[in-house]
Amino acid sequence: IFDPQSTMKIITGENDKLDLTGSVFGVAAVTFDDAEYTGATLVTEIQAELNAVIGGSKIDVSYNSTTGKFAFAEVGGGETWTLDWSSGPNKATSIGLSIGFDMSADDALGLGATVTADYPLWADSFLEHPIIANSFRLRKTREDIVTSLTLKYHINSDGRYQDTRTATDSTFHDETLAKTFFHPYTNDENTADIYRDFLVKSDGTGRLDFARVTTYDGPRPEKLAFEDFWVPPAAKTIEQADIKIHRRRMQKWELEERRFFQVYDTSKVDEILKVPDRLSPISIQQQKEQDASARTSSSYGYAEWDIYECWLRYRNGGKLSRIIATYHERSNTLLRAHYNFYPDRAEPFITSRLFIRDGMFYGYGFAEMVGMLQEEISQIHNQRRDNSTVANTKVWRVNPDSKLHQGYRIYPSAMVPAEKDEIEPLTHGEVSRLTVEEEQLSINLAERRTGVASSQQGYGAGTMHGRKGVYTAMGTMALLQEGNSRTDLNVSDMRYADTKIGRLLTKEYAAFGIGQRAALFGKVGELLDRAFEAVRSGRIGLPIYSSTASINREVEKQNDLMLTGVMSRHYQTISGMLQQASSEMMPPKVRDYLNKAIESSDFLMKEVMRHFGYNEVERYVPEPDAEPGGEEGGQPQGDVRELQQGPSLVGNS
Repeated sequence: IFDPQSTMKIITGENDKLDLTGSVFGVAAVTFDDAEYTGATLVTEIQAELNAVIGGSKIDVSYNSTTGKFAFAEVGGGETWTLDWSSGPNKATSIGLSIGFDMSADDALGLGATVTADYPLWADSFLEHPIIANSFRLRKTREDIVTSLTLKYHINSDGRYQDTRTATDSTFHDETLAKTFFHPYTNDENTADIYRDFLVKSDGTGRLDFARVTTYDGPRPEKLAFEDFWVPPAAKTIEQADIKIHRRRMQKWELEERRFFQVYDTSKVDEILKVPDRLSPISIQQQKEQDASARTSSSYGYAEWDIYECWLRYRNGGKLSRIIATYHERSNTLLRAHYNFYPDRAEPFITSRLFIRDGMFYGYGFAEMVGMLQEEISQIHNQRRDNSTVANTKVWRVNPDSKLHQGYRIYPSAMVPAEKDEIEPLTHGEVSRLTVEEEQLSINLAERRTGVASSQQGYGAGTMHGRKGVYTAMGTMALLQEGNSRTDLNVSDMRYADTKIGRLLTKEYAAFGIGQRAALFGKVGELLDRAFEAVRSGRIGLPIYSSTASINREVEKQNDLMLTGVMSRHYQTISGMLQQASSEMMPPKVRDYLNKAIESSDFLMKEVMRHFGYNEVERYVPEPDAEPGGEEGGQPQGDVRELQQGPSLVGNS
């Protein structure tokens, strides 16, 4: 638990007593007020209460903010004193440990003498003093199992520990494990973590083994519901907002879990549990459940609490700090507040807007943007269908003297006892000129307005074939030229959100480590550790670019097939150039040119492979083992005529 101290605490019944004995005055007991103090204000309180009990200025109390130690000095000159840390009647509630004195023995204060504390203590520091013997007691309930208990104290925000004491007890005895406990020096109940490991005895009794298992460790991106996140509407970007509020809808078991692990204060959680915000899901959740033919019943005790996690800039004394406050509005309870501990004071919220609204953080959505077009398309469609229904309806004109109008019903294959022209059909309506093309025109306008038309759907996947909507991986440039500028910018904004997520994850892994993940990458794991160390020290920046819409399995397969043909032609070209360069008839200058051409071709092909996303390019573009035409190339040296005719003998004639 990370809980930096800001004050020294005096608690009634815990550390509010001071026992001392004077050679003339006798036994005295001093009581201090229950409050939070700094070093200077605590000295003032001790001095005032001490003078009130023993009368006058006989003992001077001081505090050195540099060394962090309290001191008592005899200044009256009339008698000697003893600070009864060990033998005093109020030893159990003595202030001694809280101001840094070793209470294993009393301290004698002679005439003109000074007694200084054994351990330093600062009001605004973390725990920095050692754990002395018998200064902390922990009891457990009777359990017929072997219990291993480890107590660790934090010293700073990095999570390092000052000291560790591990004790194993295999006996069975009656003890009690308190819900809360106080550190002997600071009386802070949130500065220690207790780890209890329960071991099952191998006696076949079937006793259970309870252990805490880590299922996931590290950042986990998660989408937030729109109705659970608030920022000031006038903010242009989320980075400019002074406050961000994330509503966490918690159930009872979630609050109890946080109370058990001391994430939230126990008493505050108990108060919150008395006033749930609702006994059924919110209306939006109920609508979703209704659409899915599901329902959450409140008959079994369902309840929700709205816990607001507020990320804000807090101004205190002219200083601006970034803090995280957890608040329950209905009970007006502040569960906890702490400083932003993320690297570079980053905040874990990344937003992306489909379409930007001028002067506001909230943008447009698809439903808001094409709502009028949806109404228009629905109206055109309904009118066309209604017209078809009316046009297909017939009205029958019957002779007034005929018996057919007196309730005779006509149905398919019915025999009508009528004379010619006694009954005739009349058209009820005319076929409208509304066609499917008009409806399709409105649909196309909606597609272009939202940027999901055919050209945008294939954006980055190549040019079109002769058939509509069919694309290849051969010509991205054509669609890039067709792309609507506004749509391109919106797509870029959404992809930039992925980039920001990648950068934030990189910073978090660099600051907090990757745990055991390095072992999953083998030798590359060591390089990852070094890379994250460089990121943490600010020596390198790791830009992460979001992939385009063409990065999908189908396009990758097309690209690989295309690259296979290119590589095959490259291999054949290099093989032919090597054969030419190995010929002894080749002039040296031409051979040098071929060697350079081979190197240039290999270099260009490696760049192409990297652009296609392949990293180990040396495995795909091999290099010749030896220089063409050399001795290792397998070609004999010397003149060709010598090889055919033998060596010529040159001598004196």
